[in-house]
Amino acid sequence: MVNIFKSDSSQIEVSNEKGETFDILWGDNTDLYWRMRKYRNDNVFIIERSEQNSLFESLEHAFSVIEEKDNKIERTLIENTFTWIGEERPPEEENKLVITKKENSFEIYFVLNESSPGFGGCAVCFAISGSRNMAIATEFSLMLHNLLRSETSKQKTIN
Repeated sequence: MVNIFKSDSSQIEVSNEKGETFDILWGDNTDLYWRMRKYRNDNVFIIERSEQNSLFESLEHAFSVIEEKDNKIERTLIENTFTWIGEERPPEEENKLVITKKENSFEIYFVLNESSPGFGGCAVCFAISGSRNMAIATEFSLMLHNLLRSETSKQKTIN
């Protein structure tokens, strides 16, 4: 189980029952980042299907887009596992985001490349201005936009 909340106008925070947190945010350079603040190599975030879980719905939609628009030579989706290699440095120096689709959940993992400057965390970049796979980077950017809008409407309903 995870908790999802909007921390400001450009960022969503997701935390698990162990107190681990990751953010989905736009950086100052307008690229999209998935960032685990304090990296642990046994990290896992389980996003379960529920009526209130906009992140699950967003990931489900993203997987359908990836299936349709994935690069046929350098695939990011193999069977039910999506792997994104960050786009700020050469691929062999980058961190990875791994999302596995299960029957009623998604499991999200961050994989730290030891040669990457992580500053205690693990960030994975989707380069919006020059991605290896623009369709997927755009889909993940739209996901954040929709999550921000969704979380804003939930906050308005609660208040």
